[in-house]
Amino acid sequence: MTDLGSSRSTQGGQSSTQPPLSQSPSFQIPESQSSAPAAPRVHVLTVDELLLQEGRALLTQLHPHLQDGGTWFGISDNGITKCILRMLHSLLKHPHPKYSTMSADDQEMWFRTFAQEYNWDPVYTGLVRTCFHQTAARSFTSNMNEWKTKWKKGSKTTPKGLNAFVWQEMPKHWLLPATEDDSLTHSQNRKSTRDGLGMSVHNGGAISTMTRQLRMTKEADGVCPDYLTLVEATHTNKQNGEIQDSAIRNLVGNVKKRKEDLLTQMTEGDMMTGEDINGIYLSEAPLKKGCYLGLGNLGKKVHVTSSVFPTNRNVEIEQLQETLKEKDTQIKVLEQANVHTQEILKEKDTQIKGLEQANVQTQVTLQDLVGFMKEKFGAEFPVGRSPPTPPET
Repeated sequence: MTDLGSSRSTQGGQSSTQPPLSQSPSFQIPESQSSAPAAPRVHVLTVDELLLQEGRALLTQLHPHLQDGGTWFGISDNGITKCILRMLHSLLKHPHPKYSTMSADDQEMWFRTFAQEYNWDPVYTGLVRTCFHQTAARSFTSNMNEWKTKWKKGSKTTPKGLNAFVWQEMPKHWLLPATEDDSLTHSQNRKSTRDGLGMSVHNGGAISTMTRQLRMTKEADGVCPDYLTLVEATHTNKQNGEIQDSAIRNLVGNVKKRKEDLLTQMTEGDMMTGEDINGIYLSEAPLKKGCYLGLGNLGKKVHVTSSVFPTNRNVEIEQLQETLKEKDTQIKVLEQANVHTQEILKEKDTQIKGLEQANVQTQVTLQDLVGFMKEKFGAEFPVGRSPPTPPET
């Protein structure tokens, strides 16, 4: 075994031991390194603390109902996707196969970074955190699949901005049998004929369904399109005017038929509202993994609705649930602080009792001393004598 603290040399069959380098006269530790105080730890602001900083009104605002010009997750061209992509390039230091395999601390660091570019009312923090992690996970998987495809085609160039170590180590995960099985399963799902309906056909373009809904609302002077109108506009081929996806085409046909049947049953003067049409659509559309067919990312926010329960009620419920969780956490922190305070008060009570006992002992000692002095000096010892009255002037 090599000893870095000392070295041995052999001459003429005899060995000599040299002192460690640190004891050698020629070895000197610079004073700036040996005596310099440790650098103070930098306080990292939490997300809650970041939201209280001044000047945040200048950042892009988030609001689940898009109030006051705010934007939200799932809307195109608001920079959220690019923001997460920059994190993927600059903050990913280890070859994690999925976003979910990152540590909670790393995920929270990503969220803190996001909070430096976007602002929101603190009451929505729980909801924003949930939506951010969901969006980050999808973006993570999407980019990893893209990089994997390039690597399989023989590309050896590290993607722009990506950590070189991550690019070097990720193929070890991609070559695992379990990873290959997952890829094969996803590929088969994408190419599925869906029980004879054929492969899924995408005609929506690069914008999200939610973005298309907002644009159509703006074009209609603020009137939000019903789901039937939205789905037809999204999935109709612009060149031939047909819905090429068989599943969507059948769904639209069924919704239209039920709409016509309902119109024939209405009395004169009755009107079918957008919410009525939405209710018909949602009752006909198959639900898979929390999404309704044809509604894309918008379908993840939708539950069965009526004129009494608006479509954003689900968001409000999620928001309240997250707020309750945060309040429960705050209550637990306060309870722990209260327990700590009670322990401190108990210690103080013990100290006070000790001082009281010491005071009693001191009084006893003083009484004994007074008794001793009276016995020894008698009248000469002025115990309890009042001070002399000063002469009148």
